[in-house]
Amino acid sequence: LEDLVREEQDDEHSKAFVEGKHLDRWLPCDTRWIEWGTERAPGLFRRKTFPELYGVGEKIIAQRSPGPDPKACYDDARMRYDASSIGFALWSDLAGVRNRSIKKQARYRDENDGGALPKREALEAASRRFSIKYLLGVMNSSSALDFLRAHRRSNIHLYPDDWKALPVPDVPPAAQRPVVALVDAILAARRADASACVAAAERDLDEIIAGLYEGRTTQRIS
Repeated sequence: LEDLVREEQDDEHSKAFVEGKHLDRWLPCDTRWIEWGTERAPGLFRRKTFPELYGVGEKIIAQRSPGPDPKACYDDARMRYDASSIGFALWSDLAGVRNRSIKKQARYRDENDGGALPKREALEAASRRFSIKYLLGVMNSSSALDFLRAHRRSNIHLYPDDWKALPVPDVPPAAQRPVVALVDAILAARRADASACVAAAERDLDEIIAGLYEGRTTQRIS
């Protein structure tokens, strides 16, 4: 990894890259550039993730070993990341992508599995109901923190299955918009100044999301 990554972008090191240590709440606190499109990268990588996951227009990247407080970031720069991070994309953004990795989680109706796995058609339809910035707001909320503290398997690590169990308030787009607006405000503030105080916006976010959980049906993040 040390040989593949540089601090500055050039023709060979062309893809934005983060490790878990570069992630903070909302946005990465640092970015590196990884060699890509050469004979060895990514062709010689071991256990490489399928490229379509990196190529989605928006995704969330979370730190795998954040300690007590989860750290989830917004990414619209098609960042690459290593095993110290976890990537989240909408099922609908991966529509039509078929590979062995996805087949372990869900299958289309024409992919026989004996009915043991969720159907991708249903997962894709469900994901279209959610804005990814809304999901980021929920993931960084106090409500999510309380849930994860009660259900996570480790005090140090947060595994994909810990996040997948997180219930998300299943609300219409109009109810998601105030959350998205606050997330946009937080992202804008942090992009302008990485040390900007966003505590007031985070408190407003927590209040709105806590209200959405009351008396609402929920959808698991998986």
